[in-house]
Amino acid sequence: LTNKTIVYFSRNSGQQGDLDGARRLGRMARLLSIVSIILGTIIIVLYVSLSVRGNSCSCHQPG
Repeated sequence: LTNKTIVYFSRNSGQQGDLDGARRLGRMARLLSIVSIILGTIIIVLYVSLSVRGNSCSCHQPG
């Protein structure tokens, strides 16, 4: 499930009076948001560090 789907279910639970379910789903949506931000940052840092490392290697110059 995506984060937006969980937020939608949380909102529906809150409107139906299930406040405990809405809180639980809200916490899950927040946790998924934090995890996705952290993973996205790690992926970007790895990509940038590997691309800079690959471009700075001067050991394979012809001639």
